[in-house]
Amino acid sequence: GRGGRPPAATTAEEVEATFQRQRAYDTYSASRDPAAGLFAAMFGKTWAEDFIYDFLFSLSERSDGGLNLAPPSFGGGPPPSGHGGNPYAKKEGGGKNPHAGVAAVKKAEKSVPRI
Repeated sequence: GRGGRPPAATTAEEVEATFQRQRAYDTYSASRDPAAGLFAAMFGKTWAEDFIYDFLFSLSERSDGGLNLAPPSFGGGPPPSGHGGNPYAKKEGGGKNPHAGVAAVKKAEKSVPRI
């Protein structure tokens, strides 16, 4: 079967509606392409805009302001005070790896076969 896909557009109205949805998708994607800043840094803003608007998302409509070249924001920020970082860094109380104590080392040495 067709895997649950809707039937292909057959009338002029259906084809036009599909085309308009694809154009909207390309315009949305071009304006939010996370690689835009990389392309602009490597090849220049004009090349990046031409590549994104004319090749990657060729049905897109160019925005008046051009591409958003700001680095993508993934939210968050630094971890709250006292969290994150190297868990084995020296801290109050020694900060040693609790799993690498003397008993664990001796036990590991006993399990190694002697030649």
